[in-house]
Amino acid sequence: MTTSAGRPAIVVGIDGSDTALGGAQWAAEFAASRALPLTLLHAIPTLEPGAGGQVLATAEAAVRSTHAELEIQTAAVKGAVATALAEASQSARLLVV
Repeated sequence: MTTSAGRPAIVVGIDGSDTALGGAQWAAEFAASRALPLTLLHAIPTLEPGAGGQVLATAEAAVRSTHAELEIQTAAVKGAVATALAEASQSARLLVV
C-alpha cells in the first residue's frame, strides 16, 4: 500500500488482539525511524457500514499515544485475511502480522 504521496507504507494486520497492538507499536517505531507512513489494515469477510471501525480506532489511538507525529492511515477491507494481507504486501515497504 502506498500513500497519496506515493511513498510505500508499513502495513500492519489488525485483528483486535493484544498481539496485533504489539505489532502495530513495533511497526510504528520502525516507520517513525525511517520517516515512512503506517497503514493499519483490518480484513473482514463481510464489509458493512462501520465494520472494523472500533478495532482500527483502538489500534490507531494506541499508536498515536507514542507516535503522535506519524502519518497513519486505517483501512477496513472486505475479504479473507490472508488474501487482503497478500494484496497489501504487493505495494508495502513491509508487512507486519
